[in-house]
Amino acid sequence: MTTPTDIPVQLRRPGEASTSPPAAATRLHFLDHLRAVIILLVILLHASMTYMAYPPEWWYVIEPRNSLALTGLVLLLDVPNMQILFFIAGFFAYGSLEKYGPARFLRQKALRLGLPWLVGVVFLAPLVTYLIPYSRGIAPPYLQFWAVDFWGTYYQQSVYWFLGMLLLLFAVLAAFYHGEPSLQAIPRRAQMPDGKFLAKFWAFMTLWYVVAGAVAPPDTWLNALRVIVYQPARLGLYVGYFVLGIIADRRGWFRAGGYRPDLEFWGPAAFMSAAGYVGLRLSGIEGGIVLLAVEAMLFNALCLSALMAGVALFQARVNRPTRVWASLDRNAYAIYYLHPLVLYPATYLALSVGAPILVEVVVLTAFTALASWALGALFLTRLPGLRRVF
Repeated sequence: MTTPTDIPVQLRRPGEASTSPPAAATRLHFLDHLRAVIILLVILLHASMTYMAYPPEWWYVIEPRNSLALTGLVLLLDVPNMQILFFIAGFFAYGSLEKYGPARFLRQKALRLGLPWLVGVVFLAPLVTYLIPYSRGIAPPYLQFWAVDFWGTYYQQSVYWFLGMLLLLFAVLAAFYHGEPSLQAIPRRAQMPDGKFLAKFWAFMTLWYVVAGAVAPPDTWLNALRVIVYQPARLGLYVGYFVLGIIADRRGWFRAGGYRPDLEFWGPAAFMSAAGYVGLRLSGIEGGIVLLAVEAMLFNALCLSALMAGVALFQARVNRPTRVWASLDRNAYAIYYLHPLVLYPATYLALSVGAPILVEVVVLTAFTALASWALGALFLTRLPGLRRVF
């Protein structure tokens, strides 16, 4: 389930990290577009969670009315979104590290990830988290909440957890790159993935999910010293998809002469695994390790197939630069960063409207996306100083 959670994903400007000549000279517009659309789906996911049946108790605003259809949508969107974003981040990470070197690479990430993460955790996450007691009529004065309550039982990082996790992955990658000469100057060579490679990756991710899920329920959120916030069952997937992105880049996937996923295979695979996973979660069946293993297999089948189907679809159909796409790609990080500040207060105000649930979700999603996009385009990506970050 999404956290009381660049995305900046790579948290890079579109096309920034492609550096290895000559293959990298071709802009992979479809990956920029895919990243931006995933961020819009994150907004839809967060808007829908208010109206799902059995929402997390900590969710910011809970509507007494609920929808089984939106519950299914939440379960569906919650599975592949973050893994796809970790993959895209990894795909562009090595080229950027190779171009700038570890020291400059980390300085850039500290500016573009570390500073927004710190501001988000200390100032913005408390603002949106305050809606939990406020919407339930039990809120203390805000300064008391910020100084005391937030750092206790209410502590969370909202959507900004991803920035901290991504910064950690970049730091570990830079450390390995600096300390292990064999990891430096790895050439990009076209190499097709065989079925065994992808099957092993799926199996390893599934095994992690089962083992970690047996220790703590898969939807559990933990934090390490209030710095890194994560879901144990998905921690291995964060790392796995980030590394898979690096492998995909070095093996020339999606580039000229490289691997191109087949939508006719991956599309049905994504549909069937999605139907199986959502059906299992909505069934209400309870069980032990066997049920957890089945859930893990379907969850990870959906992650991998949704990634490949998304790449295949966007590479074939959405791979051209236009003014609208360029603006959306450029402001995707800002949209992710700002959307909780727009969506959750708007959701609280919508409680008194009483419009049909589906209408409210559509309006809230569209309003939040457009407002965050406008704020990003007018301020975060334009003002001196801020534009260096966003």
